[in-house]
Amino acid sequence: MPSCGRRGSLEIREPLEAALRERGIDVDFQTIKCLGLCNKGPNARLAPANSWFTAIALNDVAALVDVVESELAKLKGERPNGTHADPA
Repeated sequence: MPSCGRRGSLEIREPLEAALRERGIDVDFQTIKCLGLCNKGPNARLAPANSWFTAIALNDVAALVDVVESELAKLKGERPNGTHADPA
């Protein structure tokens, strides 16, 4: 049976957490035993955006952190450069 752990998820966790810390991104990072997508793993889900990422590798960490940073900015009503968007 396929397993995210056997496909490198455990090796990705620490670099991902470190990259989040380095950028000062304060998120609730959780390890979940199974997302039910074993054949596509390692996997991640970004809530509340409900964005899914599959077949993650170490070289995807920076891009994944970019997405997390962008989604947090949207939630805060900020532009990607950290300035606030004009209210509509």
